Amino acid sequence: MAKSTPLTPDLIARKGEAAPAPEAADPPSAKATNRSVTRKSLTVKLDPKRYQRLRRYAFKHETSHQEVLVEALDAFLVQNA
Repeated sequence: MAKSTPLTPDLIARKGEAAPAPEAADPPSAKATNRSVTRKSLTVKLDPKRYQRLRRYAFKHETSHQEVLVEALDAFLVQNA
């Protein structure tokens, strides 16, 4: 069983005295905000063998599936444009 965080007086509030957590000091970066506005979603269906190869490659290179596919698409489009 996983260890749970001990309840300390700082974590416990009496009924009616609870308050929301303070807002985070750092707003989301402009890059992260801009990314969600300018990107479009796309679903790619892969057979199990290709999917496993993608997973292994991304893990080995410490990157995401998204980054691998975007880089591959960019290279394909440059080569075939």
